[in-house]
Amino acid sequence: MRSLVLAMTFVLGIAFGAIAESYTLHSPNQRLQVQFTVSDWGGRLDWAVAYDEREVLKPSSLWLELQGEPALQKGFKVLSINESSHDSTWKPVYGERAQVRDHYNQLEILLRDKKKRQIQITFRAYNEGAALSYSFPEQKKLKRFTIAKEHTEFAFGLDYPCHPVYSAQGEYLEAVELVKNPLCASLFLLSDLIMRQSLWGCG
Repeated sequence: MRSLVLAMTFVLGIAFGAIAESYTLHSPNQRLQVQFTVSDWGGRLDWAVAYDEREVLKPSSLWLELQGEPALQKGFKVLSINESSHDSTWKPVYGERAQVRDHYNQLEILLRDKKKRQIQITFRAYNEGAALSYSFPEQKKLKRFTIAKEHTEFAFGLDYPCHPVYSAQGEYLEAVELVKNPLCASLFLLSDLIMRQSLWGCG
């Protein structure tokens, strides 16, 4: 039995009969959900994250700004998808744990825009969080290029407190201004006045 749950849905647009493609990836324990969508409005890309069916990231845009070239931002169509699962352990040279478990479900999506440029976005859903990465297959349309700016959006559903990370054993103080260090966002999910869960996401 495949542990990866992949759902593909087609949502009919109201105008012009447009179709949006949406792919859903779940963590091994099924509690975390990553959703990737190619919109029906110009083929733009976005992703969203939920935990225990509660919104963590609202639909957030994904695009790359290229130096001297049109941006990789719209006009995308899905060429192929590849789903897989991974479960292994590795031993760090230095750290607090003798071994680390690497357990996730993965979804690789190959896309092409109207200029026939290809990009692959890989999503991973862990029990502890979500990750994504961009890669480029060898192709004639993009032989040599420079990424001027990455526009990976993290649109949190609420105004959660964030804590910059300066060191592994450092003090976590709530951010009060823009910082360039990695951040941990503290998400408090209130089910009632007694029960409370907290989910930490670092980025």
